[in-house]
This record gives sequence, C-alpha cells and structure tokens, in this order.
Amino acid sequence: MKVYRTSDVAKIIGVHNNTILAYEKSGYISKVERSKNGYRIYTDKHIEQIKLARLVLKNDIVKVYMIFKVREILKTIARNELDIALDLSKKFLLQIQVEKANEFILIKEIKELIKFHIDENKKISLKRSEVSKEIGVSMDVIINWERNGLLEVPRNNKNNYRIYSEHEVILLKTIKLIRKENYSTQCIGKMIRKIEANNFEFLHRENELLSPIGDRQKDMENLICQLNKMKED
Repeated sequence: MKVYRTSDVAKIIGVHNNTILAYEKSGYISKVERSKNGYRIYTDKHIEQIKLARLVLKNDIVKVYMIFKVREILKTIARNELDIALDLSKKFLLQIQVEKANEFILIKEIKELIKFHIDENKKISLKRSEVSKEIGVSMDVIINWERNGLLEVPRNNKNNYRIYSEHEVILLKTIKLIRKENYSTQCIGKMIRKIEANNFEFLHRENELLSPIGDRQKDMENLICQLNKMKED
C-alpha cells in the first residue's frame, strides 16, 4: 500500500499543507495514522476523500444551511458509511433543485420591482431615517447591510450625510427580498453587484441565475457519481 506525507498530499491536490490538516481536524477524512517518528501517514483513500471535499467546498456558500449539509456528508464519507452518504447527497441534491426553482421565482419578483421603479423614474434624495420608512426596515438593519458591503451609498459633499436616491432604494428593496430567502451575506453581495451591473442590464437576460446554485447542483451530481464509483470498487 502506497503512503504519503502531508506535503505529498498537498502537492497532489494542489493546496497548502494547512488545508490538508484542516480537513483532518474537521473530520472530512478518515483517521490518519502516524509513523514511529510522528509523521502523518496518508493513503490513496485519504487522497480520494480530500478530492471529494475539494469538490463540494470549492464554491461560495449559497445559503448558510448548505455548509452544514455538506459537512455532514463529508464526515459520513470519512466514516466509510457510503450508503448513508449517498442517501444524504441525493436528498441534498433534491433540496438544491427546489432552491434553484425558487430562485427563478425570486428573480421574477426582483425584475418586477426594478421595472416598476425604473418606469416611475422618481428623482428622490432621502436621509437614512426616511429610506428606513420607505423600505420597511430599521436604520440598524440598513447600517448592517452597508457595513457588510451589500451596497455603497454616496454622501452629500456639504455635510457628509448619506444620500439615498432611487438607485439605492431599488437596491435596498432588492436586498430585503433576497434576505427573506436566507442567502449568505457573501452571496447576497455578489447577487446585488450582478443585478446593478451596467445599469441593470440583468433585466434583459433570460433564464440566468443570480447565485452559484447551479454550480452547487453540478457539484452534488459529481459527488453522487463519485460515491457510486467508490461503492463499486
């Protein structure tokens, strides 16, 4: 049986040594034995498990609960409970497919919201307290969204106060819609930037997702395929 050191595995996978150690600590791979001099001893099985972990962890988190699902599957694989891991993966894939369908519904709502505001073509300049009432969320919530980088608000050159125009109102209402669907903060930020790019060019695109949920679906389909192969070996 061929064995490897941490540096060997890291080189094969194409990651830093610390990533391999982190996967071990997180329980994503089977127990790693040690040699008499204390070096970790990895096998081909460990390399296979690490490749699976890389497969499902490489993309951004779409919704917070998804990372817990992925962790559960990886830990089950590490325990060599492949039947359970396969069952969990198939159930998770079905969830992802539902989330994908729901996102298309959300996109339709977002487009309707944006078109409504564009058609109205209002010229407004609101303070944070005023926009808070307009959006229907507290000022603290808006401050939190800004601090998390979900949007940048221009300031008045004279008093340095933030000025919320129709553009910011559209983005805030869009963030509120997306937040209801429990997307991760990082994912929301990228979705918002995609929405507002090139003066809301997104409005004219059909059948295009905002989040990487489609990539997550492909990852799980690939994982299921790999698990089936592992069961056959």
